[in-house]
Amino acid sequence: MTPHERRLRELEAMRALVADLDGFVQSSNVGTVPATDVAAAFERHTARLPADSNVLAQFQDVAGRLRLGPTRTRVEGIRQISRKLRLKADEFARIVEARDGKLRPKG
Repeated sequence: MTPHERRLRELEAMRALVADLDGFVQSSNVGTVPATDVAAAFERHTARLPADSNVLAQFQDVAGRLRLGPTRTRVEGIRQISRKLRLKADEFARIVEARDGKLRPKG
């Protein structure tokens, strides 16, 4: 896998996780979500990431901490994580997608 392919997969994983986290925020009517569900979302989006990926390490770290912490996670905390991750993904996308455009064959 090339570094560019790794970055594309990392971007895809970040965007998919943001969508899952936003779903938790929108679906919760009690202000909390089971921490195991949130941890599973982080773990679910690591499947296509290579072992040397920093994003993989970060997602695994967060999932592990969620599994060791309280049984429920506050929606406001999930909203903040989602917002930070969305900003990071958007910034990362500007670089990765510009590079992707240069690497695609012109036709």
